[in-house]
Amino acid sequence: MTATAVAAPAHDRATRARGPVVRRWAAPLAAAAVGVLALAPFGLAPHALGILTLGLVYGLFTYGLDLAWGRVGLISVGQAAFFGAGAYAVVIGTDAGLSLPVAGLLGVVAGALLAALIGAVALSVPEATGVPLLILLTLGASQLLQRTATSLRNLTGGANGGLAPVFDLVQGYYVVLASCAVAVALTAGLLVKGRRGLFQLTSLVNPLRAEHLGVDLRATRWVAFTAAGAVSALAGVLFAPVSGIVTPASLGLALSASVLVWLAVGGKGSIAGPFLGAGLLTIGTQTLGGTLQSWYVLGTAALFILVVQVAPDGLAGLVRRALRRGRDVPALPRRIRPVHRPAAPETAGDRVLEVRDVEVSFGGTPVLQGTSLTVDRGEVVCLIGPNGAGKSTLLGAVAGTVEVARGSVWFEGVDVTAQPTHRRVRHGMARMFQVPRVFDQLSVADNRRAAAVMAGVGAEDLAVHAGEEDRVAGELSMADRRHLELDMVLTGSPELLLLDEPAAGLSHDETGALAARIRAVAAAERCGIVVVEHDMELVRQLADRVVVLSRGAVIADGSMDEIVAHDSVRTAYLGVP
Repeated sequence: MTATAVAAPAHDRATRARGPVVRRWAAPLAAAAVGVLALAPFGLAPHALGILTLGLVYGLFTYGLDLAWGRVGLISVGQAAFFGAGAYAVVIGTDAGLSLPVAGLLGVVAGALLAALIGAVALSVPEATGVPLLILLTLGASQLLQRTATSLRNLTGGANGGLAPVFDLVQGYYVVLASCAVAVALTAGLLVKGRRGLFQLTSLVNPLRAEHLGVDLRATRWVAFTAAGAVSALAGVLFAPVSGIVTPASLGLALSASVLVWLAVGGKGSIAGPFLGAGLLTIGTQTLGGTLQSWYVLGTAALFILVVQVAPDGLAGLVRRALRRGRDVPALPRRIRPVHRPAAPETAGDRVLEVRDVEVSFGGTPVLQGTSLTVDRGEVVCLIGPNGAGKSTLLGAVAGTVEVARGSVWFEGVDVTAQPTHRRVRHGMARMFQVPRVFDQLSVADNRRAAAVMAGVGAEDLAVHAGEEDRVAGELSMADRRHLELDMVLTGSPELLLLDEPAAGLSHDETGALAARIRAVAAAERCGIVVVEHDMELVRQLADRVVVLSRGAVIADGSMDEIVAHDSVRTAYLGVP
């Protein structure tokens, strides 16, 4: 099916995003930072260079946490578990006769495997409980490993710690460590510029919309959390020779709390922020923490509170905001390889959706009771019924966000009952919500680019309308957000479009314009459309067929005139005996 452009109404005054300004400064600032790191061994005394080395280690550790918290919103309060695993791998491995590189590699693998296991368990439960479970699992892993390290004296040195190999030349080890930190940061930065970064950014900004554009949220978060564990473990591997001794404190809650503060102060979601926050606070601790310990701790707490209140995006966010002249709006790269969309399955006829005797219960309370529904290509079917009838639940069952207890959902002749939402989307299903789901922090153009890439269309081939680069989606009017969301879901030329009260919050004229556009989409693209709506005037404008739900069951199915004359509808829905 070929996409058909349907014009949206003119938007309101442009809101400046200024993303390209930061892109122009990114390369010079990165080059300057690398230059400073390269010149440090020649201009700093050994003691000062040692402090900078420790700051880089903790910066890399903080960057590992940022891959989870800053990129996909997964908060780990036991991140030291991965850091300590890497550090103890060096102690145990070198004591067993392994070389430092081999022991370090095993440490990174151990951290990655531990993170992969924790992430798989935490993300296997629904999102509402998944994040708290992740907090509990990381905290539990940290405490368990700390107690284990304290107990196994022969292996780890117990409470006193185990010895690690130490480099004779501070300058030599600094070069090795700085090279590792730069390599990791550059590699991760390159990945962020591709599809992986797009998946992460959209899943962070608006997970529900990202999933309904085809992003596999669970896989995206699991990969990010596993990478976070690996990078944190690498930091632990590099820490062991810097410290010379690894104690159970490297696995403990205090270090996990510190890295959370470092990242909050430096700024999440950037390469510079983690190194900036960890570096500044580590240097402060090493230079002032001894003589002014109590005052320094108080000052650090005050700085943390100040940054959280004044600059929630941290010090790096302040810099970005200054470069963007007051705005801190993330921007997508202009060229991202589009996601491959599978070919549409061969179908026997015009039937695009068939819901067969679906049952859904919440907490033992039945919501849908043997509900059935059919939709053909180019047909607009409106679902009406009193509040609590199960209309939105039925849309969720079709889209895959609501688990079906019994019955089945067939899309394009394929049973998709067990398929997750992102797979249904990639096969041609799209959904709009009662409250428009767009990426508020991105520009209008980047919202459309994200949808295009995930629909299998090259972002560079997308026609960007005048002013869209400079308009922030979150500041559009309700009507413009509706049309932007419709633009996004239509980019993939869907076979089935699900709309949940699309006219909510719109004026009479705006509702009429949206209705005309929906009818045009159905006619031009032969897209099957299901609309949940309470506005009977809009239903009359849109519907080819009306289905009435009451208490989770279909009580009527026919034209609008037939529905209005139906006795059961008049009793259950219109309140007329």
